[in-house]
Amino acid sequence: ISLTTWPLIASMSAEVFKFTVENSPNNDLEMDGFMFDITTTDIGGIGWNTCANFGDYTHYDIYKNGTNITSSVTAFADWTFYNEDGVECSLVPTDPVGFMEIMNFGDVIAAGEMVTYAIHLNAPSATSGDEITYGITDTSWGYYASSFKAPDLFDLTLIEGLPMEGDLWTFN
Repeated sequence: ISLTTWPLIASMSAEVFKFTVENSPNNDLEMDGFMFDITTTDIGGIGWNTCANFGDYTHYDIYKNGTNITSSVTAFADWTFYNEDGVECSLVPTDPVGFMEIMNFGDVIAAGEMVTYAIHLNAPSATSGDEITYGITDTSWGYYASSFKAPDLFDLTLIEGLPMEGDLWTFN
């Protein structure tokens, strides 16, 4: 996959990942949650991407079809951040963030409807040249399933379009 590289300016908001969910015409679909892979670099060694600094929902906004719906998503308790090994950030504050989970989302997509979600990052202060990429991969969905101890509930073959990898964002 060839990624597009985009500049990212610390302390400014930017759309860093967008994806579309198209529901079948048979039934409504309730989106209970999302799990995103996050890959970062910290070339300056300042720890901007650690769980303590970056594992915080206030760095993000969620858009649905171009409208900011962040305030309608239940606040902090529904956002959980994990390190690259799937350990909750509250237990490993100095590790880099590896996954972001948004649960109890509760958005309903009507039968036959297509919805585009976008994640906006309110960029933290990072070193010029640091990078960040978001995605939804088999790894993140696999972790999502195993976190509920019920991997049989998730048939990855039913989710078309995985893996999805976003563009590469480089801090200026």
